[in-house]
Amino acid sequence: MAESIHFNDLHQVLAELCVQYASVGEAHLPLLAAACNDDDMLVRRQALSIVTSLLRADYAKWRPGMFVWFARATAHEDEATRQQARGLIRDVLQHKFPNLVYNNFIDVMKVSCN
Repeated sequence: MAESIHFNDLHQVLAELCVQYASVGEAHLPLLAAACNDDDMLVRRQALSIVTSLLRADYAKWRPGMFVWFARATAHEDEATRQQARGLIRDVLQHKFPNLVYNNFIDVMKVSCN
C-alpha cells in the first residue's frame, strides 16, 4: 500500500511538471502512460485519470503508442479499470480526438497479435 502511495505521488509530480514545464514533463509522459497498466489498482486508475486530464487540457500531446496503453486497460481483468478506461476513451478522449480509434487501429492490432 505504501508503495502505491509513493507511485501516486510521483505521478502527481509528473503531471505538475507537464502543467508547469511542458518540455520537461512531456519527456516523462510515457512513464505515466505505462502506469495505466500497473499491477496496483490504485496506481492504474490514478494514472488513467491523470493522463486523460493532461491530454484534455492540452498540457500533453498525444503520442504514437499511447492509445495502446488505454486499449490494454479496457481489457484489464479488473472490472472497475475496464469501465474507467472505456468511459475515458468514449466520453473524454474521443471528443478531443475524433479519429482516435481509426488512427491507432494498426498499433492495437500489433499488440493484440503479440
